[in-house]
Amino acid sequence: MPKIRIRDEKGDVKLEFRPGNTVRIAGHPIPKSHPWIKAASVGVLAHPVLEAKGYTSELVSDPVKTPFSPQREDVTTERDRRINQQVTVTLDGGRNFPVDMDYGSRANITNIATVASENESLGITVPITFRDANNRNQVLTNKQFRALALQVASQVNAIYTASWVLKDLNTIPTDFTDDKHWP
Repeated sequence: MPKIRIRDEKGDVKLEFRPGNTVRIAGHPIPKSHPWIKAASVGVLAHPVLEAKGYTSELVSDPVKTPFSPQREDVTTERDRRINQQVTVTLDGGRNFPVDMDYGSRANITNIATVASENESLGITVPITFRDANNRNQVLTNKQFRALALQVASQVNAIYTASWVLKDLNTIPTDFTDDKHWP
């Protein structure tokens, strides 16, 4: 139900009330038969004395509360959050360790994987030292580093794919951040 708001000549709110409620000015109730209250019920409020003093009145509707409706941008935000989370990679022999997945770390992994591929094609077998998310050095062969990079890229791709599935829905579920929607 809308409210009536009365402002003084400076624009400050002096009174706000809902039609049908008991309204008090200076502690005195305004009867429901008062012209203000009657006029408010139809969305009009005029009072010659107040208007002469520069007062104005307005009908104020309550904001409509709509349920949260996720948008594509919300899915993008969740996708980016998930991409930037650490991932644990598992190499041959069951060796596993966490890898940072922020943008800089992913770029570094891509660049080192390029070097590892080039090294392998040239027969260079110098080990690659990589610092994991726990700040521990991992000494890897070219093949192991390429496997690490492939797992990182696969994780990013799987997250992107999940985000596309959500974005292609007619209505994105409100629980779109739930793990059940993501790899």
